[in-house]
Amino acid sequence: MREATRAAENTSIYERLTVSMGKLVTSHPGKIILTFLLVTALIIVPLKNLDTSTRMSDFSPESEFLDTDDTIREEFNTTRTILNILKAESGNVLDREGLLVLKGIENSIMSSEKLRPFLIDYDTAVLTIARPIEMMLLSQSNGTYGIADAPEPVLQMVIFQVLKDEKSSGLVSEGEGTEREYAVVLVYLNYNMLEPDDETVEIELLNVIDDSVPEGYSLTSFSAISHTMKEDTQESLRILLPIAAALVLLVLIVSLKRLIDVVIAVMGIISSIIISLGLFSLFDLRFSQMTFFAPILFMVLAIDYAIHIIRRYDENMEDGFNPSRSMHNAIRFMGISILLSALTTILAFASNGFSRIPAVSAFGIFLAIGIGVSFFVMIFFVPSLEREFHKEMSLKTPNPLL
Repeated sequence: MREATRAAENTSIYERLTVSMGKLVTSHPGKIILTFLLVTALIIVPLKNLDTSTRMSDFSPESEFLDTDDTIREEFNTTRTILNILKAESGNVLDREGLLVLKGIENSIMSSEKLRPFLIDYDTAVLTIARPIEMMLLSQSNGTYGIADAPEPVLQMVIFQVLKDEKSSGLVSEGEGTEREYAVVLVYLNYNMLEPDDETVEIELLNVIDDSVPEGYSLTSFSAISHTMKEDTQESLRILLPIAAALVLLVLIVSLKRLIDVVIAVMGIISSIIISLGLFSLFDLRFSQMTFFAPILFMVLAIDYAIHIIRRYDENMEDGFNPSRSMHNAIRFMGISILLSALTTILAFASNGFSRIPAVSAFGIFLAIGIGVSFFVMIFFVPSLEREFHKEMSLKTPNPLL
């Protein structure tokens, strides 16, 4: 009696915890299965509202300056500035051709039926250096000519004068004389007309501008970069996710050998991913390009946990233990290793939550949540399914898949 008491006292807290988990699984497998199925089903509701929009600001540290800028736009200015940069391959965007291209971009945006409702009400909804140059030409010639038909010497003189103005010179890159390689295209949208994180207007704006840019010129835009990054990431995921899923399935088939075990492990993986994404949505974490690849990591860790538990369960069954005792032993001894592995991995990724870069912070927290969910699913849900399916079966002679 004393030896048993002393042995219990010497048992580590981790082993006592895994012993309790093993008893819970063997005593109430049906309740555990029902609980996880209900949670997986219910978490789909917030999952439908998951915001997958991304932006370049996700990769910039948050600061009081950015917060103040957002406040000014939301509370006072009611406008959102979309910055685009036009580059002339010739090296000079301020020649007649380049100025006409800028003017054409302005006209295309202002005349777009899809964009017009979202532009601010006054005339400067679109601004390029072509506007002050055209206005000065019209003023000096009493409306006789503009950019298209002004004499070259007059055009160059006006360009030179406009570049002397600090505000106007900020619309082109720095340089000497009247030659500049880059020009800015500023577009002011009505902030109150736009839904938060709604990218449809910005995408339409990109399409309108892109259609107005001829050969010899190229366009750069922060919204274009964000949109391209999102499209490339989604395309990569469409390729990588099926490959990862196929490899995971192959590993499960080779490792577990029985069809029922493979099905149970796959059910656990799917449950882990759904619950993790649902919690991501509930916690309102910031989505980014990196978030798309988190489910692949969940699959890798979940399959690792599942294989350890199921293989140890099979070994105990082969040693002659009944299903309840086999699962209890599997969780008791393998649970410690899985628990410590999960804790160290969770802490490692959760440390990224202290990053000042939103995308990195959210990604680290999301992975920590997903790994924690995978642990609970594979230590409770999957063993409970195994216990229920095999409680009346002897697994000493496994039935192969093939």
